[in-house]
Amino acid sequence: MRVFVVGATGAAGRPLVDALLAAGHEITAMSPGERLDQLPPAVRRLRAGLLDADLEDVLPSRLAGHDAVVNLATAVPADDDDPRGWDLDSSIRETGSPRLARLVAQVGVPVLVQLSGRRRGRSRGGGPGRR
Repeated sequence: MRVFVVGATGAAGRPLVDALLAAGHEITAMSPGERLDQLPPAVRRLRAGLLDADLEDVLPSRLAGHDAVVNLATAVPADDDDPRGWDLDSSIRETGSPRLARLVAQVGVPVLVQLSGRRRGRSRGGGPGRR
């Protein structure tokens, strides 16, 4: 399979990329950061983020021909107690992920796997949540 992994260098993405490669799949990895350069040579790379202004111009041609897209993009802040640190993560999930889903549908990739979750004990914006 040809698999496009968004968030390929994160805590969930990197192990997935390694497992997919070991199973013989072709991988394209998308990430905005420098860790993209640390992926194995067999991985195709796209340095981009789900909130990039030119995503609709760049991504469709790169998605074409893939059998599946896996979206693991997050931006978990270094300081867990800083409420502003969670704003980027919320934007990726609330704005970036729907943008990706629209582009995946537009291109006709047949499978989209979307990471979903909520940090226990915190509300949106990092403030105290209800347990």
